[in-house]
Amino acid sequence: MSSNLTPRNVEDVKMTKEKRIITEWAAALGKVKDGDKAEGIAELARRFALKPRRKMAKVSIEKIEKLSKQSENIIVPGKVLGKGALSKKFNICALEYSKGASEALKAAECSTLNISEMLKKENIRIIV
Repeated sequence: MSSNLTPRNVEDVKMTKEKRIITEWAAALGKVKDGDKAEGIAELARRFALKPRRKMAKVSIEKIEKLSKQSENIIVPGKVLGKGALSKKFNICALEYSKGASEALKAAECSTLNISEMLKKENIRIIV
C-alpha cells in the first residue's frame, strides 16, 4: 500500500505546533529592518526550533521577575511556568504559558503579545 504523502507533507506532519510557531517567528524576524535585533532573535528561534519539545526552554515567573524591569518587552522562546509571583508589569511573548503563569500574568496586568506585535516594540529582552 503506497502513501500519498510527499516529502514536504511528511515534514509538515512531523513538525510540532511549537516548531511551526518558531519557524514563523524566524520568518517574521527575517523581514525586520533592524539587522542586529533580527539576526540575534532569528538565530535563537532557529536553534530552539531544532530541539525536541522536552528540551525547549522553560522559564518560571520567578526568573522573569528577577531578570526583567518594569514596562519591559520580553520574549521567552519556550514555555512560561507559574512558579513565583510578579510585582512588575511588562509585555511578554512566549510559545506557551502554563495555567499558573497565565493567571499570574493576568493578575499582574501584564500584556501577552504574539511575535508580530512584539517585533514592533523597542528594547526586547530574551529570557531563556
